[in-house]
Amino acid sequence: MVLLSAALPARVNRFTNLVIVTLYIPVSVYNAAGESFAYSAFYGLSIGLEVLLLAFILRSAWTWPTMASLTPDPST
Repeated sequence: MVLLSAALPARVNRFTNLVIVTLYIPVSVYNAAGESFAYSAFYGLSIGLEVLLLAFILRSAWTWPTMASLTPDPST
């Protein structure tokens, strides 16, 4: 995903991140639900952290500006 983020145009990159993260969060939650109780602390922490990071990526991709500002800097 890092290679695609660097190589794809901004609009395609944003759409790709939104789709992949939206599909991957339920998979992570499903993996946590299927584990035994003996490892619940480990899976709860690791998958919980993974879901938080994916939620951050989703929010960043959603709120990322679509175009850079084209106004010139008034100080120059």
